[in-house]
Amino acid sequence: PLPARAAVDDALPLDPDHALVLAQLRFVAEHRAAAEAPARELDLARRYLRRVLDDLPIGVATLAPGGEVILWNPAMTTITGVAASGATGLPTAALPPPWGEVLAGFAAEAAPRAEVTLPGVRPRTIALGRTELGPGALVGAGGGGVILLVEDLSDERALAAQVAHQERALVGRLRAGERDAF
Repeated sequence: PLPARAAVDDALPLDPDHALVLAQLRFVAEHRAAAEAPARELDLARRYLRRVLDDLPIGVATLAPGGEVILWNPAMTTITGVAASGATGLPTAALPPPWGEVLAGFAAEAAPRAEVTLPGVRPRTIALGRTELGPGALVGAGGGGVILLVEDLSDERALAAQVAHQERALVGRLRAGERDAF
């Protein structure tokens, strides 16, 4: 043991100030911080984009290639009345009526835009938009997928109809006034 210890001490002398150990620790800490920086930036970008999706006034649903819902923003919940927790993970066809049929049918079509009138006590006009996700866009989904955009146009259409009715009434009163003038 003594000759082996002497050989090791000659080849690797002890550093009384631990400068070598401190340099190695500093090196590891710097490389760990450098490796975590991209992950931190990626997390910040992910949080920013999620905030943008959550604040949009238009409903957004992201579908995996098999048609199951991956993302369902708050505007989609407001428009459809279906909570995100009740939609994510389900195939679109399994969503409550009329949304399952409408969204699954539109997702399967090739048309990028459509307008649908939903029956009811107060009929609703819904504008639908669709775009394909490229391969690899959804991590873990095997590539591909679809983004659906949903906008409720009912209030806009009702307001436009009311304005048109008021304009016709005003034109009618003006014409009646013209006849009285003669």
